[in-house]
Amino acid sequence: TTTRCAITHPSIHFFNQLPLLVGIQTLMSALLAFPLYKLNVQTTKKKNGVLSAVFTFLIALPAACYEPIYIIRLFDIHHIGLRMVLMTFPLIGGLRVLESYFGFVPAIPAKNFTNYFAYFACPFIVKFDENKQEPKRVSLQYFQQQLQIAGTYFIYTGLLMSLLWHYDWELFEVESNVNSFDHSLRELISWK
Repeated sequence: TTTRCAITHPSIHFFNQLPLLVGIQTLMSALLAFPLYKLNVQTTKKKNGVLSAVFTFLIALPAACYEPIYIIRLFDIHHIGLRMVLMTFPLIGGLRVLESYFGFVPAIPAKNFTNYFAYFACPFIVKFDENKQEPKRVSLQYFQQQLQIAGTYFIYTGLLMSLLWHYDWELFEVESNVNSFDHSLRELISWK
């Protein structure tokens, strides 16, 4: 038998499902934005210290980190591209939760709730106008430029997926299936 190598192109379902998943992530971030702003950003003297710490570390941070895993399981997502996109969300969400607690929110988003809401809820980078102290409006040229960048990386990802698709590599020898999310803690930290 011969192995044929072809470029794995993204299915149309990817483009239909991605906006829905990004929307769910944005909604989740929006729900966390208000209490984080009230408890961590707005209070400068940390008068709600215990409540702030409990909410940040026991509710907001786990929600930001585990929400994509629950979404993958809830919707039974098997598309590797969608899984990769979803698993990047804890990076920005978790870091923004931590920066709100430790006081590292930039000055313009910390100015008012509207700015902080746009900063925290958007799963992408929000740029602010220094003069107006509010989020910048998106121009058509900027939007086209961002679509071009996303398209370029989408081609890179498709090419990488095409090259690695035929290999079922196991980085570690474990008892669970390679593509399973059901690895025990012992399997994750043991070397066999």
